[in-house]
Amino acid sequence: MAFKTGRAELLVLLPKGNGKTLLFAALAVFHLLVTDNAECFIGAADKEQADTMYRFARHFVDTEPELSARLDVRASTRVIRSKRDQGFIKVLASDQSKGGGKRHSYNPSLALIDELHAHDNDSLYTALRSAAFKREGLVITISTAGHDEENSPLGIKRAQVYAYEHSGGVIRRGLKINAQGRALKSKDGRLTIVESPTRNTCMLEWACHPEDDDLDDMAVVKLANPASFVTIAGLEDGHETLTSSDFSRYRANVWAQAADAVIGERIYDDLNDGSTIPDGAPRVVIVDYARKRDGSAVVELWLDTERNVLVPRAKVWAIREKRAGRPQPAAHELLAGPTVPQSIVRQHIRELRDEEGAEVVCVIYDPHLFDPEELSDEGFLMVEFPQSPTRTVPASKTLYEVIHDGRYRHDGDSVLRSHVTSAGSKDVSGGEGWRFSKAASKKLIDACMCLVMGVEQALQGAPGGGFEW
Repeated sequence: MAFKTGRAELLVLLPKGNGKTLLFAALAVFHLLVTDNAECFIGAADKEQADTMYRFARHFVDTEPELSARLDVRASTRVIRSKRDQGFIKVLASDQSKGGGKRHSYNPSLALIDELHAHDNDSLYTALRSAAFKREGLVITISTAGHDEENSPLGIKRAQVYAYEHSGGVIRRGLKINAQGRALKSKDGRLTIVESPTRNTCMLEWACHPEDDDLDDMAVVKLANPASFVTIAGLEDGHETLTSSDFSRYRANVWAQAADAVIGERIYDDLNDGSTIPDGAPRVVIVDYARKRDGSAVVELWLDTERNVLVPRAKVWAIREKRAGRPQPAAHELLAGPTVPQSIVRQHIRELRDEEGAEVVCVIYDPHLFDPEELSDEGFLMVEFPQSPTRTVPASKTLYEVIHDGRYRHDGDSVLRSHVTSAGSKDVSGGEGWRFSKAASKKLIDACMCLVMGVEQALQGAPGGGFEW
């Protein structure tokens, strides 16, 4: 499509195993053959990926005498040169390019960016993309979904493209490529095409949609894999051997929550049995409040003594993302900001007791960030939870064990799921252990921190009481 229509940039997102690396190598060799003084750069995430990409391109030349007569392979520098002019293919590794490309000068007629999700930063992509205009060059990025949809180079680029829908661009969903190569609307279509208002940029994304698609049905997952050589049997093998998160990402092109998450998505999802807190049931209420620009959360925890499991309900507020193309944070309610007012949090807790009739055993809070006086004056039992290692380390361990032992059940709230499965860990100095903390993705985890603060109290019941499993 991009070659035929003269676009400036094409972004292709699809699952692993659909021939991306082979296609890139073929495109590079073809471009070198048909373009005068071609300057084709292939941007890989690291040296290993760059070596793999170069081997594919070199294989085309080495195994075809007609190509060998026209192209010169220079393995030591990962370069293939044209024998008729100054044209070349050069493979670059983002982690070897002095800051990802910041100190290089490029003049690409074709730039191919492979697996942008794996690049540590966007420097190499930016260097190639910003230089492509010099020769009216084309930039093609092909990648699988990554871990950090909000902050990674690929996640930011993808969000920017989707934002074209609101500024005069065109978006078509539910498409399927037919035998003639045309993208047509289909109930089996898992292709989305987005075009910028100028039509200079285009994105093709093949992906399943977890909210609608059964990722345990290989026939459904196959719909997101356009290559004919991706088979049901091959997908079934991956389903058996990969974790749920890895299978969703690599085979269905679904973005994962966090690479360094403590609680895996499959573990959390397996605890979804639709459990909710009964009306009027006793529960502890936990507040995680942020004075600065961030999210805030209130989580209720009920101990189901018949099944010996904890059941949560969450309410999360966050500041609306105003930057174009950035995804919104995981929250039930987005506010204009700059911060979440404490008055909103306090009013929500009041409504739990006064309007919903909930029995609020106590309200747990961080005394450094949340002011308890108003709620205390209104009869709420306020319990401090300082964020010291002596409190957070054992509480983190307890929450981890409760979830991994299956003593936690939920109703599938997607916001709470995001907060729990996005939380990483941080080692505490002095060898005291570890505690839940924000992962590398920097996604909101306020509701998870509420669970940390409240899990021990919820297991015990009222302060001063006791409950043994």
